[in-house]
Amino acid sequence: MQNNQILYELGAEKPSLFARKEEYLMSHNERGRNILFDKLPEKEKRMRMINNMHLAQGMQFTEKHHFPILAPCTDVDLNIQLLPYSKRNQHGDSPWGVHFFMPDKDFHTAITRNLEYTTYQLRESSLLFTPDTSLYVDVDASFNIASIRESRFAGAYWQSWGFNVIQTASWGGMDSKNYCFEGLAENSVTAVCGIGHEHCRSAVLLWDYMVRLLVDTINPRALIVYGGNPNGIPDLKVPTVYIEDFIHSRLRKIG
Repeated sequence: MQNNQILYELGAEKPSLFARKEEYLMSHNERGRNILFDKLPEKEKRMRMINNMHLAQGMQFTEKHHFPILAPCTDVDLNIQLLPYSKRNQHGDSPWGVHFFMPDKDFHTAITRNLEYTTYQLRESSLLFTPDTSLYVDVDASFNIASIRESRFAGAYWQSWGFNVIQTASWGGMDSKNYCFEGLAENSVTAVCGIGHEHCRSAVLLWDYMVRLLVDTINPRALIVYGGNPNGIPDLKVPTVYIEDFIHSRLRKIG
């Protein structure tokens, strides 16, 4: 088989009798590597693997910051086992999903250097949230932009292979409003983290402002808030679902 034919098949543009996720299972090995990609010459593989760009087949990117563009998620069943990535192997036999509302150190390598292997580990999941990569106040914008790109890239890669993905929105300071929602789908179920901003009044006001700006910008079909106060966003004109965070859930069980 010629290399150009291999690359054509890597793009997965040809019609198929199988669902996209079934194609993923048939075309990837236990390390999550694309079997056809492994047939390319080593030099070409090394070139294409820089920043995981060999996984970008079929992705679309924004013009301004070149973030992968996510497809909308309109149908979600949250009545499943929803586990943090660090406890992904503790699921039972019923449908399960994975979120990344946790410190970046617990998943950063998994979604960057090991994205292929991570994806294969999550192959039986019913639902994935895009990684909630951290954005910070008073840092150079390039740091936050790189963080957003990592999250969007993982989500777009999962979507490209038929995984059901809920997009996660995050932000840094006020200046981040110029790029933090770029690449998110409109009219889509969207998640945000509702904890970590309670330390001061200004952080609470920033969080409230950015959530409202998110709603005005992408008009989410529904908003999922991980943790936080269910009464914390009055008069928000979008259906909102609150998911109890792991820490408060554990405290409640202990109490």
